[in-house]
Amino acid sequence: MEKLAGSAAIAELIHKTKAALRGKQDTLCFDTAPTSDSTNPVTSGGVKAALDELKRQIPSYENGDEVSY
Repeated sequence: MEKLAGSAAIAELIHKTKAALRGKQDTLCFDTAPTSDSTNPVTSGGVKAALDELKRQIPSYENGDEVSY
C-alpha cells in the first residue's frame, strides 16, 4: 500500500472512503422470509409472518386445557 502524506492525500483517501460507503446500503439483498443458511437480513413483514406461524404451532393452555386462538 502506498504511503499517504499531506492534506491532498488525506482528502483523496476521505473521498474514496465516502464513495465506497455510499454504495453499501444499495448492495444489500433482503429475504422476505427467514431462510436457512442465508446471511441476508429479513424484512419486518417476513419476521412477523414467521412469528405468526410459530404462534399458531405452539399450543396455549388455560386452566390446564389446551386452547387454540
